[in-house]
Amino acid sequence: MTKYKLLKDLPTFNKGDVFFISKQGNLIAETTASRPEQMIYTKLTLKKHSNILQNWFEKIKEPEIWKPKNGEEYWYVNDLYGALTDFWDDTDSDQFRYEIGNCFKTKEEAELELKKWERCLELGKPFALLLPVNILSDSVINATVKDYDKLSLLIPSRRMRFYNAFTGETGKQPTFKACYFGIDFFEEPIILVDMELK
Repeated sequence: MTKYKLLKDLPTFNKGDVFFISKQGNLIAETTASRPEQMIYTKLTLKKHSNILQNWFEKIKEPEIWKPKNGEEYWYVNDLYGALTDFWDDTDSDQFRYEIGNCFKTKEEAELELKKWERCLELGKPFALLLPVNILSDSVINATVKDYDKLSLLIPSRRMRFYNAFTGETGKQPTFKACYFGIDFFEEPIILVDMELK
């Protein structure tokens, strides 16, 4: 999703506020603590006045996802031992960790990934997080299920693999790269969603 930052103050918006183009092509102000999501300009207005985005907004550059170079140290989260280090050799394990978002430049970044789940639980509100399946250890899941009876998984089909590249097995057990873990968020304990690529 392309995002834009406002360059000048307006009567109802401040310099630096963030906006995005919706699927319908409208310019939308992002939700803030003091303001709900709000449409600013329609697709038709943006077409008619093409200079609006150029004169009043700056396109926000998407952050690049860091990928280690050959021989470079990186950190990942293991479901038994927490944050571990390895050196990038472009192996299947390296690529798998990178694909599921389990490849970090520092130990602190890897440990922060582990803390997301705990912080969401502390807030005591419904939530869903898209996480690599191996982020949460069996002990964390067991403790969560014991204390929260509303743990759910939403598994998008595009994030599923039915072929295990490491063993060559097909069709026996799906290997889920990532899924949504939720507490009091989904209506069913396990939801498989068929999502088509467009």
